[in-house]
Amino acid sequence: MRRYGNLTWFAGFLTVLFIIGSGLVEAQNEEMNITGRIPFDFSDAPEPDIEVNLSGKLISLVAKVAKHDPKATKLFGMLDGVYVRGYNSDVANLDEMLRHYENKLKAEEWEVIAKIKEEGETIDVRALFDQDVVHGLFVMVVGEDETFLANIFGRIDPAMIGELLDNLEIGDWGDLDLDLDLDLDLDLPEYGSDRPRRERYQSGAKEYTEHLNWTLDAAGVSVISAQTTNGSISLDGSDRNQVIVNAVKKVRARTAEDAEAFARKVQVHVEQKGDRIEIYKEHPKLPRGVSVVIGYDIECPSAVDVSLRTTNGQIESNGLDGTIDAKTTNGQIKLRGGAGRIHATSTNGRIEASIRLLKHEGHFTTTNGSIDVKIREGVAPVTVKTTNGTIDLTLPADFSGQLDAKTSNGRVHSDFPIPFTDKAKKQLSGQIGEGGPATVNLRTANGSIHLRKG
Repeated sequence: MRRYGNLTWFAGFLTVLFIIGSGLVEAQNEEMNITGRIPFDFSDAPEPDIEVNLSGKLISLVAKVAKHDPKATKLFGMLDGVYVRGYNSDVANLDEMLRHYENKLKAEEWEVIAKIKEEGETIDVRALFDQDVVHGLFVMVVGEDETFLANIFGRIDPAMIGELLDNLEIGDWGDLDLDLDLDLDLDLPEYGSDRPRRERYQSGAKEYTEHLNWTLDAAGVSVISAQTTNGSISLDGSDRNQVIVNAVKKVRARTAEDAEAFARKVQVHVEQKGDRIEIYKEHPKLPRGVSVVIGYDIECPSAVDVSLRTTNGQIESNGLDGTIDAKTTNGQIKLRGGAGRIHATSTNGRIEASIRLLKHEGHFTTTNGSIDVKIREGVAPVTVKTTNGTIDLTLPADFSGQLDAKTSNGRVHSDFPIPFTDKAKKQLSGQIGEGGPATVNLRTANGSIHLRKG
């Protein structure tokens, strides 16, 4: 297991437990029926290599010890229990056990807030929440060697989920060493303000950084594809007939020597194939305690089409007139300028777009995050969808088309004179301006919708 945030508080948590003594083990029965609690009750479960049971009473006791640390006090104050299991991935009944817990989570309608499959590892993070509080988190990390399950429950501020997951590490106590660079930018209702991003580091890890540069002739190039796993992608359109790629490769490991040695095995490729330029990374399977972050800054002619992919990182583009196809799992998407077809998709991240000219379809989708789109000119179909977050769409004052807007928990507001047929103002449909074939489809489950006239 190579990724899961830098859990200084959790390591401290376990250290305090050690000081308190092993005699403080409590029965879990009193917490079995608490909302957000998923008991580890699979009847044929294999013997865990790691087992941590922190009940509410024990957390309260540790919180008193940690009262000098305001951040720890705030985190402890949200929690009623933390239960962890770690298994060897070769044990019998593991798949059956995982299906058992997946079925329980589905039956109780837990939401998937992150699901990542890459390089021999699957990470699944689910949450049980209502509009203003998360009752529970359930994390499943399945790797080739180890499998990790954790259930955290209480009354958790949605804005603190990223902080909480950043700190989910067992470190030397169980040698689980999860270092997931999971940038969960959840934008749930009532907690929609922007939060500063932080770089995450393994406790005691050393970093090796390398800068790489390429300049290619853009003659005949119509498509640029850029792919990474952990890292951001930034792309700027220009009037120069060149493609300039600047890549930053960061490798973190337990020692500086290990970081530099593995960095030599990490390759970044920039290749021209016909009318395409492909930018991608390649490296062996990550050993324990090693993480790799590769980000790109790209300058290219504004007319090219681009396909941008990352798993944990932000995507940003400026001044592109070609098609933009941008997808990330955990990170924001920011688009400025442009006049081409747009598909922007995130799972856990806010989407912001300021479009100069809408000539083709604009499609903006996320699961956990607000979406803010401003269109200065043009008429074309627009689709904006999120599950947890507000939608703010600005259309040109002379836009003409058909509106279909709906929210489950929130209100729909419109500057365009479209009469409501829904008394609760949760749904609005009708003609924008003089009407026409361009459809504007707006959907959110938890959040309000604002349709503004530019």
